[in-house]
Amino acid sequence: MSFLRTSLVPPRPGAAPRAHYQAYLLLALLVLAVHASGLVGPLVFDDEHAVRDNTAIRELSNLPAFFLDPDMFSATAGRMYRPLVLSTLAIDHWIGSGAAWAFKVGNLLQHLCVSLLFFAALPKLLHRFALEGQRLSAVTWIASLLFALHPLHVETLCLVSSRSEILMALGLGIALFSCLHFDGREGSPARPLLQMGGIAFGTAWACLSKETGVLVPPFIALLLFALEMRGRSMASSMLRASKSILLVMPVAFGYLAVRKALFGVATTGVRVFSSGGDPYSGGARDFETQLLGMTQFLPKAMGLWLFPWQLSLDHTRFEPLSIEQPRVYLGAACILVPLLLAVLFIRRRPLVSVCVLGAFGFSLPWILVPLNVPLAEHRLYVPVLLLSVPLAAGLVTLLRSVPALAGARRAVLLPALLLLGLGLRTVVRGFDWHESERLWRSTLAANDLSFRAHCGLADQAWGGKKDLPADPEILARAQLQLEAALSIYSRYLPALRNLCEVRLKQAELGAPLTEMRETVRMIEDFAMQRWKDPFVRLQAARARIALYARSREGRDLRIARSWALSCLAMVERKMLVYLQASEAERAGENYTAALALFDECRDRGLENESYLAAMGEYLIEAEELEEGRRLLAELARRRMLGASALGFAMKLAEATGDRRILLWAKSAGLQQAFGFAGAPR
Repeated sequence: MSFLRTSLVPPRPGAAPRAHYQAYLLLALLVLAVHASGLVGPLVFDDEHAVRDNTAIRELSNLPAFFLDPDMFSATAGRMYRPLVLSTLAIDHWIGSGAAWAFKVGNLLQHLCVSLLFFAALPKLLHRFALEGQRLSAVTWIASLLFALHPLHVETLCLVSSRSEILMALGLGIALFSCLHFDGREGSPARPLLQMGGIAFGTAWACLSKETGVLVPPFIALLLFALEMRGRSMASSMLRASKSILLVMPVAFGYLAVRKALFGVATTGVRVFSSGGDPYSGGARDFETQLLGMTQFLPKAMGLWLFPWQLSLDHTRFEPLSIEQPRVYLGAACILVPLLLAVLFIRRRPLVSVCVLGAFGFSLPWILVPLNVPLAEHRLYVPVLLLSVPLAAGLVTLLRSVPALAGARRAVLLPALLLLGLGLRTVVRGFDWHESERLWRSTLAANDLSFRAHCGLADQAWGGKKDLPADPEILARAQLQLEAALSIYSRYLPALRNLCEVRLKQAELGAPLTEMRETVRMIEDFAMQRWKDPFVRLQAARARIALYARSREGRDLRIARSWALSCLAMVERKMLVYLQASEAERAGENYTAALALFDECRDRGLENESYLAAMGEYLIEAEELEEGRRLLAELARRRMLGASALGFAMKLAEATGDRRILLWAKSAGLQQAFGFAGAPR
């Protein structure tokens, strides 16, 4: 009991942090216990390209390159300059060998650091705004736990790529703590150099984590402005606050200069004068639709913060809105009225005003800039941190002002029940992330118009594997989900591409001829829309080859060759392109042309074990068995003895009737199974 009583006293201003290590320990235990349920589960959604498939984070030697090359952020074409995010991901990959739990533990530990830093800085902040004694302790604990245990943060911790929010908040916390700790108002001498150095370091840390880190200096300036306003004019307060951060601004400007050099623009453009466009696509959404949508999304975000019940990985839901509708004005009023009150009462309620304006400021980028997902729970991480302070202060004021709650036990009961409810909701939400299918079904339950959830369920139908199974029932379930996604948003590229792949697999398994022709028509229409995409062209080639296998019409084979060979003329030559072009020649039994394409690919230095094994199978079908023997000898000499090479060896043994090859393949397979290097002679 003595430990509990001591731990409930937060680190007050002027006291050594070591005297209150029990408080830090209690907070850390609560955070770890509540969020532990989210440590289990796979990598989903953006984590697939940013973490799972990102080869850049698999080598610690890439750490310096993260600060120079924005192309390393993702396995896809997405370019972002967040070097601290990539650096921490690389460390997590090194610790856990790429396992999902290692990345999630990293997110949890970083969230713990933010929570502890916020817990340490908050008493200093409250003390500056004249909160003392039990009220300061109560607001500190309630605000810290409202932030640290909030269910909205489950997405931030479980969606590994959203750690940019956590690291940016950590930079904000470093700047805030430095600003308050070294200002000389706690009996210790002022240390302006350490204060400016800490703010500058926090700003640099935040900027290198996420673009919104450039808002850290303006927030610190707003805080200093509110502190300086007591007994001074507004102009004088603004001047003193500006002088305090003058030396920090070059850090933010330097970061913007780096972005200018890397991307050609320092910030992101806003399509203010555009009209029309696609509301579901961030790149095509016009500014009017963006603002009208925010009159619905921002109140919903406030509702999720206060009542975190219908949590979802995808809140995207655009309904027809116009400036004449009353609900648009009501939604705008829910946001603009608190902002207006925060500006008007900044002298009388400076703490509340700073937190409200700061939360809105850190939300402003995704309010103004159209993004593919207009409302994401992980983007509320910093706003929840700042808004926890006025909410806790208001709750404590309510408890002190209501006579029925004046008793000490009664006053503790209400916040305790509130925090217990939040903690339980967080634990339950963490279980939703244990399985991808469960996560997407919970998303669909909260938002029945989530086309992304339907795509996620389609992906889970075949186990999330890259290669589709040869199971008609599984393919039919995936097709239903993808068609449901396209019925909501007909231009969603991942759904279109996956539906083409599913229909193509069904055609290759022997669908009725009429369905095969419909599949070919759909894929070729998609290829014409995405005419620069070689992957879709290869799908069209495969579809025509499958159709030729049934129709035996030479026209289908000629079109298949055209689709496949067109990729060689328009993109950088890759093994997959050569392989598909060879498959088109193979379908027409033109093995000479097919093997010529294999040779051309090898002449360009494009080869691996799977490619050479495929070439070997072509040699067997062309009855060039001696060439097949020589290729197998080359594979053995180069120690290429994976499943594809051994499969080729077994087929060659069957074609030649040579038991020596069969025994060699079996012996090599056993050696590989038991982990022995090399191959039998």
